[in-house]
Parts: sequence; structure tokens; C-alpha cells
Amino acid sequence: MQGTATVQFGASAPVFNGTNTDTIFVSANEALIDWAINSPTGEFLPEGMTLRFNADTGTPFTVLNRVTDTATTGPLSISGTVSSDPLGRIWFYNAGGWVVGSKGVFNVGSLILTSLPITVDPATSGGTRLYGDKNEIRFGSALDPKSSVSIQSGAQINATLFNSSYVALVAPRVDQAGTIKVNGSAAFVAAEAATLTINNGLFDIVVDSGSADDTGVSHTGSTTWAANSSSTDSNHGVYLVAVPKNQAMTAIVSGRMGYDSATTAAVVDGSVVLSAGYNVASGRVDPNAVVGDDASLAISNLTIGSKGFATSLLGSASGGIAIDATTASTVVNGSAAFDARGDLSATIDNDRSISVEGDLSLTSANGAKAGNVAVSVAGDGGLFVSGGLSLASTATGAIQTDPSNGDALLPDSLGDDAVAGNVSLTVTNGSVFATSTSLLSDATSGLGALSTGSATSGSAKIVVSAPAGSTSNSVSFGDLTISSAASHGFFSRQQPVSGGNATSGEVSLSVSGGLIRPVHSRFIRMRSPIPLATSRHLMPLRAQYPSVFPISRRGSRPVRSTCRTMPRPAMAALSRSATCHCRWTMPMQGPRLSPTTALSSVPSLSDRVLTAI
Repeated sequence: MQGTATVQFGASAPVFNGTNTDTIFVSANEALIDWAINSPTGEFLPEGMTLRFNADTGTPFTVLNRVTDTATTGPLSISGTVSSDPLGRIWFYNAGGWVVGSKGVFNVGSLILTSLPITVDPATSGGTRLYGDKNEIRFGSALDPKSSVSIQSGAQINATLFNSSYVALVAPRVDQAGTIKVNGSAAFVAAEAATLTINNGLFDIVVDSGSADDTGVSHTGSTTWAANSSSTDSNHGVYLVAVPKNQAMTAIVSGRMGYDSATTAAVVDGSVVLSAGYNVASGRVDPNAVVGDDASLAISNLTIGSKGFATSLLGSASGGIAIDATTASTVVNGSAAFDARGDLSATIDNDRSISVEGDLSLTSANGAKAGNVAVSVAGDGGLFVSGGLSLASTATGAIQTDPSNGDALLPDSLGDDAVAGNVSLTVTNGSVFATSTSLLSDATSGLGALSTGSATSGSAKIVVSAPAGSTSNSVSFGDLTISSAASHGFFSRQQPVSGGNATSGEVSLSVSGGLIRPVHSRFIRMRSPIPLATSRHLMPLRAQYPSVFPISRRGSRPVRSTCRTMPRPAMAALSRSATCHCRWTMPMQGPRLSPTTALSSVPSLSDRVLTAI
């Protein structure tokens, strides 16, 4: 060791074995040790040295190590080995932060590395000093707002000795490029002050002060838990929480998270939670606790879980979310849901892919204003979803009720205008597979006593194109719904004095090039307030490709009788307030097309089937 230890309570002074190991004997459930070192190079535990924590308590024990270096104010390095008994919870604090070098190894029960001071209460009779009244760990304000915790490539952190273990890295900047294995949960928190509570493996993470760093958290390494009979914790999880102070922040997410390679089926599914700008409550993003604006997620080259052992991925951002699969693929062995207040995008190219073993949803929602949602597949890339694919931009204005009278609207209040973004799926010489596909742009205006706000939804478009006669890629949307809807909020007890406008966007499906390959038992729904185009626009397609555009057509009330008469020479326009729910049903058995039939001769459906006004 590079320094001296002063035991404040709960342990003995380190015992050196004469070669390379310092051993600390812990005699209580909690211990506090202050370390003073003088290392110009910032070494706390050099390579080849071991720091060992032993206890004879027979119960879980916590040791807080507070380390100061009189020679430097920057991060301290750990390149040796730290070990403990299986029930040991080992915490390290240094105001300048920590660097775990490529040779650094931890074999402990649980671990905290932080640059935020951990609160220690005064001594009381039989009471805890390291935890709060609700078993929370209290991280005070960072003395150095530029401090960080960094796990370098090659470093190993193993907290696998006991169930319900945890690893937490807490600092204004957190970099995880090493290998972490935990038999419970891991948390990476970018903040200048925070509170963590761990209940049965679930984290509550409250950020009291955000970080001024532009990235906050960068995860490029591996954070996993073993899928074997000794890993039976019911709440496995990885939590990435990045909260900005007053600036834009984009957390970087790649590498591997979730279940490691499985060795037995006696395991419980887990989850990965990515939170940019939000607190975490009971292991989930708290949507009502936005604590940092303009926090985004940049996701690439990410693997979640292992085949056959589902790990759900939940990503939320107060800014935007960008998924990049142009240089490396992303795989989620479970369902994935992304929610942002800003724009969402997924870009796939250069023979790379995004694969999800479950449902995949991308949703933008931020009260009365929502961002755009765009997915692009090109260059022989692929989007493969074993469940349903959902893209949505949803804007909902508030209904302003009177706080003193829930049966009335707030006097003199005005309804919010609601504006939803555009939703698009563009496939250019690429492949897409999903059991169902839904594109939705939806705006619902707010209500006030004086007025209803306006509602404007964006466009909802699918564009598929490939070289004529191409067979290298395929597209299968399953049951397909494309919808753009604009409407007003409703309050049954009182109507506003004046109304507002509602305008929906364009709805289109465009296909060109490639080959038609009919599929069975599929249907298409396209919805939008219209006048509906005349049926003659579909007649040439039905005549040439009867198995692709069959005759069955149905509509939902209140316009069922009008919508179901296909084919007629012409169809009367529907009223502006009506919504037509159109459906084409693929026959279970239908005429097969020649494998050489090219789609280049099929007119685009864009603006010809349903056009919004």
C-alpha cells in the first residue's frame, strides 16, 4: 500500500504479511478507515499488491475507505487486487476519483467507487452510521466537479460471491471499458450529488445535482451477471443514469450488458435501464422525475443479454435517442422500448443489423409537443424483430381543470396546441422483418375554459425501394398499421367557449423495385381523416396482383357502410371529422406470382390510397 490507514471504527489496522498483501480484519457490521497517501503518480494499490478484507461477523458488513493523497488532487489508481469475504460491501471514496487500471482486479461481495463524499452519521447507540433511515447511501456534493471514475479495458470487477450483490460507480463522469460481473445489479451514475437506495436488488437513484460533463456516462465494456444456478437473484439489472446540470449531455452506450452465457435454465430474467435526465424508482425510470433537460442517448455496437435468457432494454431520454448500426450491429435478447422527449432515430447500413428477440418500440412524447421518429435501413442492412415493431410520435395537451373544483375547467385558461412529429420507415436495398408493424403520429389538443387548442399530427410514411429484380433482401411487415390522427381533448363536464383546428398529416406506403413475394394471413390498415381516393387507384394493382391487393375491404364505425363497398367506380368523400379504418386482408391461399415479377411496374401507393387533409 502507498500510505497509512487510520481506523475510525469497526476494524483493526492493516496487517502486512511481509510480501504483497495487507489484510484488514473487520469486527463490526460497519467500519470506517481513513487512508493518507503521498504518491506523486497517484498510485493507491500498485500492480502485484493485494488489499484483503476479512470479517468474523457472519453477517453482511460494510467498509468505507476514504482516501486522500497529499501529493496529487487527481484520480487515484488501483492496479492491484482488492478482495473480501462473500458478505463484504467495500466502498472507496476519493475526491479526485478513481482509475482501475488494466491489471486491476476486485473479488468482493459488493463494491462502490465514487468521487462524491459519502455521509457518515455521528455515533449512536446501536444505530447505523453509513446508511440513512431508509437504508439509503447518501452521496454529498462533489468537491471536484470534473472528477471521474474510470474502469479501463482489461480491468476486472467481480461481485459474484453472494446473491443480491451490487456494483455502483458514482461521479460527475463515469467510464466503464472493463469487465464487470455481478450477482445482482450494477449502477453507473453521472452526478455531482445523489442518493442510492437498494432494496432486494432494485435501485432507487435520485440525482440531487447533475453533472457538468458533456457525456456523463460512457459504457463500452461488459457488465453482466451469470446465468447459472448460483445466480438466483430475482432482480438482476444494469442502470445507467446520466443527468446534466445546465448543458446538453449525450451518454454513450455500447458493449455488452445483461445475462452472460447461460449454463442452466434455473435463472430469472433481468433488465437494462438507460436513463438520460431521469431518476430511477423501484428499478424503473421515473417518468415524472425529469431532473435534467436535453440529456440524450447514443447507442451503437450494443449486445443485451444472451440467447434464450431474456434481458429487457428500457431507454428513456429527456432529449433524443440515436441508435447507430452503420459500423457494428446491435442485438437485444429480449424486448426493447425507447422513449424520448425529442427525436428518435435508428440508422442501419453497410450490411449491419439491429436484432430484437421480442417487441421493439420507439416513441417520442413530451406533453403537447413530440419529436420525429425515423428508422432507415440501407446498404444490405437489416432490422429483425421477432415481435411487434412500433414507431410513434404522440403529443397530448393538458386538460386544465380547476384545482378547487374538479368538475370545471380552470377559469380564463386556454387549451394547449398539440403538435406531433413525423414518423417514417425507409428501406433502401435492405431487409425488415416483424410480426406486426405500426406507425403512428397522433396529436390531441389541450382544453381550457376559453378555448380548445389546435391539434396537428405529422406524416406517417413507409418507403421501400430496391433495384429492379433484386432478390438479396426482403421485407415482411406482418400486420401493418399506418396512422396520422389529430383530435381534440374531451372533458365531459364543461366545454370550452371556442374550438380549435385539427389537421392530420400525410399517410403513405410506397414500394418500388425488387420482387413481389406474397405472404399469408396479413393485413394492412391505413388511417387518416380524408377525403378518400377513388377506388380506381387500386383497381390496376388488384387486377395485376390479386394476391397482393385482394378484394376484401372493411371499415370501422361510423363509416362502415361507406368503406366496405370496394370496388365501386367511385367512392363518396367522407366528412372531415370521420376516420376511415381501411383493411386489406391477404387470403390464406392465393395465386402465386412469378418469382421474376418485378415491383418496378407497380405504381406507388403514396397519396393514392389515403391522403390526409
